[in-house]
Amino acid sequence: MFYFRKIVLLDDYKNNKIYFDIFECLFKSSAYNKTSILQDSIGYKKYERMRRSNSLDDESKNTLLSLFKLKPVSKEEIDDFEDLLNEISYACFYKNDGVFDEYIEVLYSYSQNRNVLYAIAILMRLFVLLNKSNNLIHTINTNKSLYEEVKIYETFYVGILKKIFVCFDSIFNLKKYDKILTSKVSDYGFTSYHLGILLFEKKQYLYSILSFNQAMTVYNVYRNNNRIIDIDIYTTMSLIFIGNYNDAYTSARRAFFSIMNIESEKKDILCYLLYCVLILIDKKPGAEK
Repeated sequence: MFYFRKIVLLDDYKNNKIYFDIFECLFKSSAYNKTSILQDSIGYKKYERMRRSNSLDDESKNTLLSLFKLKPVSKEEIDDFEDLLNEISYACFYKNDGVFDEYIEVLYSYSQNRNVLYAIAILMRLFVLLNKSNNLIHTINTNKSLYEEVKIYETFYVGILKKIFVCFDSIFNLKKYDKILTSKVSDYGFTSYHLGILLFEKKQYLYSILSFNQAMTVYNVYRNNNRIIDIDIYTTMSLIFIGNYNDAYTSARRAFFSIMNIESEKKDILCYLLYCVLILIDKKPGAEK
């Protein structure tokens, strides 16, 4: 298996800016009125002066944290959370299904703890839910409220977390996907993979294949067999639906022999299904024998 460096880095969350960023997100939400809250606490002008200089004294910080019912976070806690997020990202990248439920619970508990990084836990919980999904349209429809909550903190996310948010924006709104298919999105294939599944479920088979082709360029580099096999299966079905039986035959064979060489709970049923697909394709006019 090919290992990569950390993809989630929280260095940007280790200074006072983290507090101003989360405060600003909450101020912009409908639940809080920035002017009145600040006037009744530390003073509006003082807050804006500190925000511009990225300086925050302990008294003001504690006052604002108390107002928002938030807890501070130490650099050591940030490092521990970074390790957890990379562990989760690794599991999602390689599609280690067996740990998803545990991570969903861990992230939910973390978000309920309400330290200033709780918005990241909300983002990542939705991310794991999408990676766990066997029916992306259903998962999207049942988690729209969670997505709306994530949107409150859009400006709080940086780096790969921002790219994950953009991934959500693409699949929850299914907008401008034609531009995504013609551009390089450096998010380790997450957007193009999930977009490929969603387009398949919406019977946009050609666009689904194009999206999966983008994801495949990433997964081939990292030898990500679980994702590659999924893509081969979806691509095979898409090619059948659009009547391209020769390429479907090639795709199905590749998936079939890939599955034979891995350990997976789904191996037997997938091998059987792909064997049936190969027989069906072989009977179609124009199929390669």
